[in-house]
Amino acid sequence: MDVDAAREAIRRQDRLARQELAVVLCRVAAEGDALADAVGPWLGNCWRRTVGSWRDPRALGELKGGAREAVRAAADWAWEEPTTSWSEVKAVLRDLPYHPPSMGSVDNTRHAYGAYEDAHQQRPFKTKRHLEAAVADLHSLMKELARHLREPPREVLPVPEVLHPPRYGSLAKGRLARLVVGDLTAMAEEGDSLEQRLADGRAQWPEALAWIERAGSLLTATLQGFQPFSRAEEGVRMCRSPLVPEPRVLARAHTVLVLSYLREVQALMPDYIEASGQRLPEPQVSMNFSGGTFIGGQFAARISNIHSTVAGIHQEGRTDVAEALRALESAVLADRMDDDRRSDLLDNVEYLTQAAATPPEERNRGLTRAAVAALTTAAAGGSALNAALETWSQVLHKLFG
Repeated sequence: MDVDAAREAIRRQDRLARQELAVVLCRVAAEGDALADAVGPWLGNCWRRTVGSWRDPRALGELKGGAREAVRAAADWAWEEPTTSWSEVKAVLRDLPYHPPSMGSVDNTRHAYGAYEDAHQQRPFKTKRHLEAAVADLHSLMKELARHLREPPREVLPVPEVLHPPRYGSLAKGRLARLVVGDLTAMAEEGDSLEQRLADGRAQWPEALAWIERAGSLLTATLQGFQPFSRAEEGVRMCRSPLVPEPRVLARAHTVLVLSYLREVQALMPDYIEASGQRLPEPQVSMNFSGGTFIGGQFAARISNIHSTVAGIHQEGRTDVAEALRALESAVLADRMDDDRRSDLLDNVEYLTQAAATPPEERNRGLTRAAVAALTTAAAGGSALNAALETWSQVLHKLFG
């Protein structure tokens, strides 16, 4: 999955979430209409005198007994009491930035609040004009709010803009370039693995949130003026809402966006290091393999190229090809052999990664077949390379088939 595919995945999750939310809001609207309809028969006839003479227009009174129950139930809905269907709205919108229509958004002067008070309290008493007007306002505003609730909801899961690191920057004070490069590489590799596990169903959104938080903390401590990935963290936290149809898909999309940012930081790191007055660390690769530890500074450039190309293939969604190439590289580095032979085999693996990244119609199938043949010839029975070739033979065949 690349950046464009990640943003499209978030858009799709948003469309599905809005569809589910529309159903919930329509249920709330139906309840509001029913409660407003129950108040309807009392319009202009809900007040009874309790204090004052019959002829005094300032005489005080209260809601009639039957009107009181209807107005109380309507007022509870209007002001979103938890005993009404609004409780379902609050539950599904947990951790989402969406705010549904409300009495406040329909009429923020709260003209109907007097009816709410009179529905729940015996005092203060009101004049007929005041009370009848408050109940009429409550009724009309509820009907208007119900209409707004039936309108299609707007964006529920925001699609973030693609962010890019600053072109000019420097390391935070006291940070050593060698350690920063190593930490960034480890964080990016962890992100690659996480993205794959999310795609395969072997990881869930809390792991994505934890990784994004760590990545943000690393860059905050590493680069001058960097801000944490707050938008991405908020985006993954939205997975807690029941409205999100596929939490792993949403978490994977935000992981890809953060991973893309990390890759750009890695590309700009030489400039950041130079601006900090430090030298770019000498490339060196240290890997464990059967028989001991292999320090391969002379192979670092090729290994870095292989990793970079394979990461791009993986982000395109061709996970089987990416895994096959990773397995070949690991096997070549793990098996016992002299440096000249290892160098030749790494050349073949590097060529296969470049061929895999090339459109099929532009691929030289003869050279691709020759590279696989050279690896096959070099593989001894029982070796890691032989096991990798046997495991991934069908995937590799597709590169020149």
